[in-house]
Amino acid sequence: MKSKLYSLIAAALIGISGCGGMTIDKKGDLTGDGIEDIVVSNQVVLRKDTYLFIGQKDGTYIRSTKYNGGQKDGPEYFMTDDNRTYFFDGKFYVEAKKDEGVERK
Repeated sequence: MKSKLYSLIAAALIGISGCGGMTIDKKGDLTGDGIEDIVVSNQVVLRKDTYLFIGQKDGTYIRSTKYNGGQKDGPEYFMTDDNRTYFFDGKFYVEAKKDEGVERK
């Protein structure tokens, strides 16, 4: 039941973000805070993006978009609209400390 609910929430979030052709790649506690998070990717040819929806305690989600530093083989990270940066540490997506962040270009 819970898994089905999160899938419905993810589908709603995908619609809100204005994307079609999205697939859920991962779901679960991806940030290590005990709250469900979801990674979705857009398979539409004109715009291929991947998003990490970070679950919040109040049941809402924060959308972050995957980047690679503008380089083909650059480090991959997710950045929220308010410039919070999340890197994968091998287990979880963790927020970079203020001096470790990546500046949006």
